[in-house]
Amino acid sequence: MITNVKASFELMGNIVLGFPYMCIDSLLAHLEFRRKLGDDYRLLSSKFVTKDIPSLPIRRTGDVYHCSVSMFPNETLQSMQTFYKRFAENCLGSANGRIDRGRGFFKDYVLRTPFTCTDRLDFYASLTTDADWLRELLVGLLGLGKDINIGFGWIKSFKVQEIEEDRGLIDPKDSVAMRPIPISMLKEYADVERLNYKAPYWDPDTVAKCAVPLSKVRI
Repeated sequence: MITNVKASFELMGNIVLGFPYMCIDSLLAHLEFRRKLGDDYRLLSSKFVTKDIPSLPIRRTGDVYHCSVSMFPNETLQSMQTFYKRFAENCLGSANGRIDRGRGFFKDYVLRTPFTCTDRLDFYASLTTDADWLRELLVGLLGLGKDINIGFGWIKSFKVQEIEEDRGLIDPKDSVAMRPIPISMLKEYADVERLNYKAPYWDPDTVAKCAVPLSKVRI
């Protein structure tokens, strides 16, 4: 059973990314991992690290999922924004004591954040199950990208619709890569960079010479 889908998110605000795109298969693996653990997920250390990535019901070629990176269908603007994290002394009221703002939990920071001005994000995937699996998985997702805790990337609504063609790996219309694809899988390619091509994306063992997303390729 193959179900080709397009997922669209309407965002309430700008999105912060530490890279030009989001690797959606990694996001889905995180959500699946969280769902399988249930309430025990909250017991994990904040520094918990694992390479035990759950298998997803998404079509694969080799060990590469047919799941695109984030796509921005509307015109976007990239910019930098400065934030000042300061302890709000005016909220203390009549409390006594000294707050050290030079170090520790209450330390002040100046943050420079790259963000993308957009109200929409899409991705494509070729599932080996029905689309309800993806809909149920995304229900618990509150936001996308970084700095969600200060209001970036909040999701207003999302929809998952079935489409005819598989656009998770390569767009058949424009013949462009929809995600990092190792050049060992390709007959022709244009732009090449050393990129992580599968989860976990922080692992140097998953780095290879890959076709860059949205570059011309032939498999």
